[in-house]
Parts: sequence; structure tokens; C-alpha cells
Amino acid sequence: MNRLFLADVAKELSDVTDELKNSDVSSVTPNQVDRLLSALSSAGMKLLKCILIALIVYFVGKKLIKWILKIMDLTLDRSGVDSGVVRFLHSLVKITLNVVLCFIVAGILGLETGSLVAVIGSAGLAVGLSLQGSLANLAGGVLILITKPFHIGDYIVVGDKEGTVTTIDIFYTRILTVDNRLIVIPNGTLSNSTILNVSNEAYRRVDITVSIGYGSRIDKARQILLEIAGRNPLALKDEEHMPEVMVSSLGESSVDLLYKVWTKQEDYWMTRSILLEEIKARFDDEEIEIPFRQLDVNLNSCEKK
Repeated sequence: MNRLFLADVAKELSDVTDELKNSDVSSVTPNQVDRLLSALSSAGMKLLKCILIALIVYFVGKKLIKWILKIMDLTLDRSGVDSGVVRFLHSLVKITLNVVLCFIVAGILGLETGSLVAVIGSAGLAVGLSLQGSLANLAGGVLILITKPFHIGDYIVVGDKEGTVTTIDIFYTRILTVDNRLIVIPNGTLSNSTILNVSNEAYRRVDITVSIGYGSRIDKARQILLEIAGRNPLALKDEEHMPEVMVSSLGESSVDLLYKVWTKQEDYWMTRSILLEEIKARFDDEEIEIPFRQLDVNLNSCEKK
């Protein structure tokens, strides 16, 4: 409507100026001058009106956008959505609403928005094609933040990489290895990989394969292993997490026992280390053989005839 009205004013100004150009200066009538001044005044007032309306719409729109974002943030926080998802959705909605507001203001000022949409669409397509990897990481980050396969502080294994998650960003996830090295994994790769979340549960089982010689008694070795677990304060001993010892295989030179002890997630490595140390000490005291690889070399001396 504003574009049409301004176009009508411009046409009226053009008609008056054409009429003045086709007339001699001496033949210009006061009526023509009045029409020109009236057209200029009308155009100025309408332009000023459009600018005022556009400014009012802009500032009211900005206030409305802030109110919408505030309501959205409060709703997402109450729903327990991850903070990373909240930040991403906040930025996305803010940008979208501001673009819509700019189009509305441009329409009020009489600007042609159709060509502007086409230009923005072409630019968005070009940017999208050039940033395919980044967009894949963005989509992966959103998927990770929504599905929550792991959280900050979890110990995860992804392929040949493992460590504690320190940061989950929109594009990258950072994990810290046990020897304090930082690994940055693109979220696009991470979302399409098999993720082993080691610390997802409160309890974790320590599995140790203990090998004994064929000359050693299995029942005695089992009794010693259960005693070691029973005295360990970090080992769980409730009905659901009782220590177990079972024969896992009969090897070429050893009987392999699978030793299962449950402990809290945060005590896993300490429990494993203590168990291994006590197993070696008790087996030495009880003279239970722990087989190891050996190579026998026989030398034969030949006398010269």
C-alpha cells in the first residue's frame, strides 16, 4: 500500500516537472508552481509518515523479539533442556525474527522485498554449499545436545580415541585423555560414530583374567580371589553385585579364570590396581603358579672324531 501511494506521489511529481520542462520560464503559471509545491509537500509528508511508522514498528518489534526470547528461554529451562540447546535455539530464533522484522520494515518503507529475498536465497545456497562440513557439524551438535548420549564429565570411547568430555559445543566436542591431552572431535563425525559411554552408570564391573598353571587347584585360587574382594573396601558386596570367579577358558599352558568385582564408577581404576597387586602377592604366598611365556634353549655339544 505504501509503495503504491509513494509511486502515485512520484508520478504526480513527474507529471508536474515534465509540464514545467515543456514550458518556458516566462510562461510558468502560479497554478503550476502551486501544484509542484503541493506534490513536494505531499511526498515529504508521506515519506516522513512511512519513516515514522517504520521506526515505530522496528522498536516495537525489537521489544517483542526480546519478550519472545525471554519466554522461550524460561520454558526451555523449566523443561530441563540442555544449556547448549537453549543457546543454539535462542540464537536461531533471534536471527530469524530479526530477519522477518527487517523485511517488514523494508516493506513499510516501500522497498521491493522480492528481489531481496532472491538475493538472500542465492547467497544462502552458495554459503551452504561452501560450508557443507560445518553444517554437518552443526546438525551433529544439535543432535548430540538433544539426544544426550553423553554429558560433560563422562568418560567416552570413540574409535581409537577416549577421554573425559570437557566441552560440548555446537560444532565440536572436546575430550581430555588420561595423560592430559586434548582431543577435538567434529560433531558431524561424532554423531555418526559408535560411542561407548563408560561412565553412564553409577557402578562399573572390574573384569580381570587371572591365569593359573594346570598344576594349581582351581578351588583354592577361587577362594583366594573371593577373599581379596571381600577385604577390599572399594568392592561392592550386596546381593546384586557379589564378586564372582569362573573358568573362562583352558589355554595351551594355563587355566584362565574370569574375576568379576563391582565397584563405584569413580573407584574403578583404583579398585583394579589394588586387586591386581593383591592377587600377585597372595598367589606368591600360596605358591599358586601364574604362567608366563618361556623359551627353553637346549645346546648339544658334538665331539670331533
